Amino acid sequence: MAATGPQGKWSAKAGITGEAGQERSLDVELRDLSLPEIMLATGLRYLPFDSDMPLSTRLHLVVAADGTLQSAEGKFALGAGHFHLDDPDHVPMLIDEVDGDFRWDPAAAAIKLGRSNTMRKIRS
Repeated sequence: MAATGPQGKWSAKAGITGEAGQERSLDVELRDLSLPEIMLATGLRYLPFDSDMPLSTRLHLVVAADGTLQSAEGKFALGAGHFHLDDPDHVPMLIDEVDGDFRWDPAAAAIKLGRSNTMRKIRS
């Protein structure tokens, strides 16, 4: 699926393997989503920051035959743009790129960010 939104063209695709009663997996890829599009899709009306950095992500989920989440992992990238906290003392930043990976840690019941995350700031 692809569309053109207020910030330009974005796309999404997904695929499922397996059948009910068996282990199943879900793969999702999103490209170039804008913050207003994410807020609209999730019903969020306010965030304590503003940004025009496009978000792209890939997610892979595996669900056991009994429906429990076995694994979840993915990668994300934020493209070039500005980032500004809703704080009068925060100076807006121009960011070149932020990327990284994440995985679900079932023992900790938490999402863990990988160490390979990078951020390149152009200037404040």
